[in-house]
Parts: sequence; C-alpha cells; structure tokens
Amino acid sequence: MSVTGNSTKSNRVKIRGYKKVAAVLAAGLLSAGAVALSGCGIVSEDGTPFTKAGAVAEQAVGSMEESPLLEYEMPGMQPSIVIGDGGFSELEVKYAWIKCHELPELFMVRDASTGENVYIGRPESVKPLEKGEGYKAKIEFAPVSEDGTYYLTADGLGCSYEFTVSSTQYQDLFWSFMENECERCRSGEATAEEVYMCLYSYERYKEVLYDLREDPPDVPGTVKDWIASADFDNTSGEEHYIKIAILSKFARNYSKTDEALSKSCIDKAAAMYRKNEACDTDEKIKATFLAASELYKTTGEEEYSKKITDMYEYLDECEDLHSSRYILYGSMTYMTTKYWVDKTTCDMLISKLLYRARDIGDDKFITDPETASYDNSESFLICAQQLAVMNYVLDGYEYNEIIMNILHYLKGRNFEGNTCDMQVDYPADAIAIYSWVAWLEKNGKLDPAAPVVWNYSW
Repeated sequence: MSVTGNSTKSNRVKIRGYKKVAAVLAAGLLSAGAVALSGCGIVSEDGTPFTKAGAVAEQAVGSMEESPLLEYEMPGMQPSIVIGDGGFSELEVKYAWIKCHELPELFMVRDASTGENVYIGRPESVKPLEKGEGYKAKIEFAPVSEDGTYYLTADGLGCSYEFTVSSTQYQDLFWSFMENECERCRSGEATAEEVYMCLYSYERYKEVLYDLREDPPDVPGTVKDWIASADFDNTSGEEHYIKIAILSKFARNYSKTDEALSKSCIDKAAAMYRKNEACDTDEKIKATFLAASELYKTTGEEEYSKKITDMYEYLDECEDLHSSRYILYGSMTYMTTKYWVDKTTCDMLISKLLYRARDIGDDKFITDPETASYDNSESFLICAQQLAVMNYVLDGYEYNEIIMNILHYLKGRNFEGNTCDMQVDYPADAIAIYSWVAWLEKNGKLDPAAPVVWNYSW
C-alpha cells in the first residue's frame, strides 16, 4: 500500500501487493478496504483507527463498474507506525515512531515473506501528546540486522509499511544515484550543479569508494561528454561560475588521462573567470568564491588566491556562512589545496563551520516529528552536507546520527506523512550526502560502537 500527497490535503490511496488483501478481493468481499486500511496502521485526523470500509464500500455499492474501484480520496490520513520508506543499513540504529491513543505494551518486527516474528520489544521514550490526544513513543529494533524485508506491528495499530535491511543499503542507493546522474549527464538533462556534485563525489571518494568497486560509473568520461555538448559561451549568474568550477575540477581529475584536453579546459575556465560578469547579488559573489577556489587548487596561480583573501571581510561578516553551498564546497576546496593558503582565512572558514556543527548537534528538535517541519527540507539537507563535508575534521557518531535522522525524516519518518524523493527533488544534494553515507556504511561507521578514526580522504 502506498500513500502519497501532502497530509494537509486529501491523500490518494492505492491498494496493492498484500496477499491478504488479494485473497479478500478474490473472495469478492466489500470489507477489503477495511482490511487494507487496518493492515497499514492508518488513522484518521482525530487519531482513531479506520475499521470500516468507508469510502470503498460506498463506491463499490453505488458503482456501475464490474470490479471494485480501488483508488479514491481520503482526507487527513496519517500512519500510526511512522517508519518511512528509506530502509536501514545492517549496523545503524533502527527505530520508528508510533502515535496512538492507547499505548501498546509490545511491538513486533515480522519477516515480510513468512509473517513470523523476528523481534519483540517495548515502546521507549514515551511522551503524552498535547490536549490528551494520546501518546508518541519510539520503538527501536537494532537487533534486526539480517538482510531481508520486514514490517512492524502492534496491537491496535495495524502494520507499518514494509522496509528493507541490508549490509549495503546506502552503497547500493549511492551507486544507483550515480549511474542515474551519469545517464542524465550523457543525455544533457543534468544541471550544472548536478555535474559539479558528480565530480565532487568522484574526487573526494575516488580512493575510498570508486577504486574499491570493479565497475564504478565512469564519472570523468561522462563529464567529458557533458562538457563537449554544453554551452560555455552564453552563461550568466551563478551558473557562469559553477561551470568555471566544473572545468577546473574536471581538468584536475583528467590531467593524467588527457593532458591536452585538461589544459584546454583550464584555459577556457580562466577566460570565463576574467569575463566581466557583474556580481550584483550575494549568490553570485559566493559563486565566485567557489570558482576561484577550484581554479586555485588546479593552477596555483596567485590571481585566484588573491581573490579569495580579498573576500575575507565579506566572508567573515556572513553569520551563517556555510548555508551557501558555494561557500561550503569552496571552503573545502581551498583548505585542501597543495598550494599556499592564507592561515587567517582558513581559520575563519573552519571555525565558522565548527561552530555551525556544534549548533546543529545542540538542536535536539531538528528531526523530531512533533516539532520539525517538512517544509524545512532544504535547510535539513544543508545541515547534513555541512556535517558530511567536515568529516575529515569531525569524526563522531553523534554527527553521523544526525545525518541519518535527517535522511529518514525526509524519507517519511515524520508525522506529516510526507516523503521526499531526493533523486528527483534534490539530485545534487543526494549525491553529496549519500556518497558520505555510503562511505560510513562501507567502513562500519554507522555502528554507534565504531571507534573514532579520522578520515583524511582528501
């Protein structure tokens, strides 16, 4: 069963897949809708479970159709067991939320293929909801670590959506994202920001992800094809500087494969940089920082270094400096170059990011389903990127846990019943974040007990 749409509006419900529902339908019983609804743990806006066929029965009785109509509108539906559809990695902390009028004593995790219980636990972190509307509680099931498909159930709450557990959950997802993005690059559908993030992922994780796979996506070759077909002469705004950054980063990563092409890209990037492009907005100014950082890391030329140090006062006055992706990735590029860097500028950039990481860690409500808002999805994603980008300085489980909580929240572990398809809605962000999460998974660092080991992958 799947529920899509905004919870503030009517949700479109489609019944599919469950054997018990199929059996009831085959028997021609009008109560199929009731079985399906109770089986997915859906509750009405006032928190009471749906136990009647409701709209399904009415449509079936009054319809001239030969078969029941299984798609209909039902307002304000929310799941009682909130888990989302993100799946879990083998070693990560696994939990869901429940929201109900009467708290069940126990919950069960069942194998989806057999229906057998594989884990039984008790709700934890129980809190009463306002106005006597019941309770919310966390249900944890860390011992469920074998690869498979499962669902949660509890008395009076029905069943959750099915979810997977896999030792390569995020690695598989990351490679799927990258293969899809490479195809988008080849077809010309990818935005400049997506292309840049593909190169970012490749450069940063080449040795710790790409080189360890037998057939990784050919990111440099794909970007080469994108560059060959892209328009670099008629650009403006932030895209102008993102394309400069792409040419610079590509040249740096392709120099050993094709030195002549690499030099041609550097020359083109330099010419575009010197073009009289008016920096009349904050976003353009910040994008110039990214372009200058990439050019400096590739060439070591003083012109670009001076541009960065000349921006010190502007950067220092930005309170939430690293909320800009251009500054975030430009900072890491500048601070990891082999050429001379200005210590004062580096200290300022990294101290602001460290303070930001501290603030994120102190924000206890960043993905609490009762206080967080799905409308803040972009701010959640930039928080995750800030922590992921800083992984070679900050290596602690608490930061990894925040990233994972954000991803699960956006994948549906929220009381609003909303799910974000990151590959569609935020593809560039998905590449940046899931490359880091794939690395965490591959190195066993999603386990809270994993030792702290600094990652100097740059």
